[in-house]
Amino acid sequence: MNSAYTAIFVGELSNDDRSLLEAVHVLVEFKIIENSKDAYYQVTEKMSDYVILPLSHSDTHILRLFHELRMNGRVCVIVWGEENLTAFNGRGYRWRRSANKNAAGLDSLLIWGKWPLAVPYKRSQESLRQSSISSHAKTSAEPTATSTELAAHVSSH
Repeated sequence: MNSAYTAIFVGELSNDDRSLLEAVHVLVEFKIIENSKDAYYQVTEKMSDYVILPLSHSDTHILRLFHELRMNGRVCVIVWGEENLTAFNGRGYRWRRSANKNAAGLDSLLIWGKWPLAVPYKRSQESLRQSSISSHAKTSAEPTATSTELAAHVSSH
């Protein structure tokens, strides 16, 4: 049985954002930390697979966390904008990829963020409120990013 990856979402979720997280097909357990001030310790202590941060130019706690995770390089950071999502990966955020802010876009970034590892998929839609996930799909898919795409992206920076 494949276990779920973990993601920490920092910030308050609207109903639309919650629906988006529930609609992803990649097996990810989301933990929501609404207060950015409290998030720093929890995120750096737990080192989940993904950290999702709202696009913020004024919240110093979010900015500090974004810069701290850049130096670490062990977690995929997804910046949650109004219409787009941008994922950063690798030490110094060596790689970056953007997608539309919808379930397919978030799925593609979750898959890309674990490349070259395969990711497990949900068997059915499960609620964020469910405390334990009891059924997991045993299949996995190959990442959408190819080595050629990554090489092209790296050479462009």
